[in-house]
Amino acid sequence: MEEHLIGRVTHYFTRLCVAGVALSDTLEAGDIVRFRGKHTDLIQRATSIQLHHLPVRKAEAGQEVGVLVDRRVRPGDRVYRLSGPDAEALLPREELNLHDLDLER
Repeated sequence: MEEHLIGRVTHYFTRLCVAGVALSDTLEAGDIVRFRGKHTDLIQRATSIQLHHLPVRKAEAGQEVGVLVDRRVRPGDRVYRLSGPDAEALLPREELNLHDLDLER
């Protein structure tokens, strides 16, 4: 697995669960990203990226974008793009929904 630094968190918007990220490299929707800092280690897929409040599929170096995050991140946290065959395995498992199971009693 490779980690490539692509930016830093500049803001965290609590009510929206959105991280403001200043990019030093490109970020595309669907990329697996890692937010890492003193108190943060979050791995997730970049499912929603916004530039000037408009959704985008790809953002370039030098832009500041909003990225929907699963948990709190902090200003100064580094943002990495993960790649390689092991990157998918690091994603958290989806929560088990018992209503989707076909259980016989």
